[in-house]
Amino acid sequence: METLVRLRLAGRGDVLDRIELVLAAPDIDIDLFGAQMVTLGMMKHPITVLVSSDDPALKVSSRLASRRMRLGLADVHDPAIQKFALNTGIRIVDITQMATDDPAHSRYIGMISGEAGISPGNNPFDGMRNAGAFVFNQVGGVFQGIGGVLAE
Repeated sequence: METLVRLRLAGRGDVLDRIELVLAAPDIDIDLFGAQMVTLGMMKHPITVLVSSDDPALKVSSRLASRRMRLGLADVHDPAIQKFALNTGIRIVDITQMATDDPAHSRYIGMISGEAGISPGNNPFDGMRNAGAFVFNQVGGVFQGIGGVLAE
């Protein structure tokens, strides 16, 4: 995130326009992320944030950080999080329901390895052009929008 902010401050929007970023289980304070997004502004391709409400590593991190909310633990069903996603122009995708044999912190690996019903090598986010909050439905490997408002 720091690199993206530095690129924006350096006037390198041309570089930012080519970036398609996925943050998997990000261990970043949600307020710090929000402040960085204010400086960064809307991206040509929305940043995708994979979250899981049962991530044990992020729960420990949150406790160690004086109970500061970690972005990777965001609850997509919370209207404040839905509004946050729209206001910052990001996609927050809840992958909590994705089955895994590994600890929950590495659950996102199932999306790119084919375990989640997505063919390896395919971009599961192709066609997702909207900012907002989504839940990954493992049956059929599709994303479902949460809340009634999704930005174009």
